[in-house]
Amino acid sequence: MADTFRIRRAHPDPAETEALADVLLDCVEGGASVGFVFPLPRAKALAFWQNALTSAARGERIVLVAEEVESQTIVGTVQVVLAMPDNQPHRADVAKMQVHRRARRRGLGELLLRAAEAEARAAGKTLLVLDTVTGSDAERLYARLGWQRCGTIPGYALWPQGGLCDTTVFYRELVIQTEIATPRQYSLVRFQFDRLPVEYHEKYPFTPEGVYVFFGDIPNMAGHCVVADRLTGRIYAGYHTDNFAEIDGD
Repeated sequence: MADTFRIRRAHPDPAETEALADVLLDCVEGGASVGFVFPLPRAKALAFWQNALTSAARGERIVLVAEEVESQTIVGTVQVVLAMPDNQPHRADVAKMQVHRRARRRGLGELLLRAAEAEARAAGKTLLVLDTVTGSDAERLYARLGWQRCGTIPGYALWPQGGLCDTTVFYRELVIQTEIATPRQYSLVRFQFDRLPVEYHEKYPFTPEGVYVFFGDIPNMAGHCVVADRLTGRIYAGYHTDNFAEIDGD
């Protein structure tokens, strides 16, 4: 995945706006419930992104894009909404996660979500909230990555082609980087199972007593690292850096 996609902040220029509009139009045409109905006029899609990028320039939100490295085409996006009421300075919303249909089933949704979490953490946010269509692939993704379900709201929104759909609300508590230090390169680490829901423990190839050598984050894949089993030398790549903690050892 690291060699396939690059996650970065969006640039406020016409070409970027057009590319983001392409992603939005494809998602709506494909049936994604992201706040619009079908058919979506291109002018309306462009206006949405112009407003979002203007808001980002004011510091009210962060707009991330996923760029396919080989084609240099934008194929996905997500936003972190920073502007909150005065009594909620610690909170942000994750919104408008979109992946072009031709880029799906390749791990891009996870990359975008982790990048959004990293941006929110860097901005000093400790609580994230989002909602998504109940029963969707996105709902399964958020649950798998450790987000907590609050509940379901029936008949919350319309599908692009009509008809009501339910939405599920999620939240995630973040630990800011000053509280969880990134392991030093070549340090010894352990996988922190207590940072994940119990039902996901068996999905990881690590053990609570295992000791691993931390090699660092993967280039162009912020928040994902490479480690090796200290005893066997087996390499593990693409796992989340914040799930490892440095330990004392020789």
